[in-house]
Amino acid sequence: MITFQDLSYTQYLDALAAEYLEQQGLLVHYQPFVYGADFLPLAASATQTFRTVIDHDADFVFIMQTFSSVAAGVNEPAPNVLALQITETSGRRLQDRPTLIPNLFGTGLRPAIWPKPFVLPARSTLTLQLQDLSAVARDIRFSYIGCKAFVSPAAGPPGGDRATGRSAGPTLY
Repeated sequence: MITFQDLSYTQYLDALAAEYLEQQGLLVHYQPFVYGADFLPLAASATQTFRTVIDHDADFVFIMQTFSSVAAGVNEPAPNVLALQITETSGRRLQDRPTLIPNLFGTGLRPAIWPKPFVLPARSTLTLQLQDLSAVARDIRFSYIGCKAFVSPAAGPPGGDRATGRSAGPTLY
């Protein structure tokens, strides 16, 4: 099992690729990729949900996340909005309770970096639920930044089945 504590992101991705090869006999090619979740608008005093479906062609290594918020044409660095993230495939919450957006998400200039990147399998779903605590409508955009992990057989048959959505790689979350 990979530990992230003393690795840079590049070293972590290399170690993850070695784990794919060791466990499944697969070679990994990484491509930087960003998924988005847009609440245009998040209604005043409302609770809304956005589901991001990971593409079928590759697992997603989730490394960092950002947000931007605009209310009445003005940038909001700290909107009074709670967020809850859930991986629908496993049903796991990524925090124990809804948390203010600035405590979870960074900005484009300073992204919030996960303590350890984790893999979201192909065809899985990441759900983001927002609850506005003010009486102001706003546009909020989120970015999930990481890499797609494209796998191919090193030798022999493939280690996973993309047609059924079963991941070929390790589950590291």
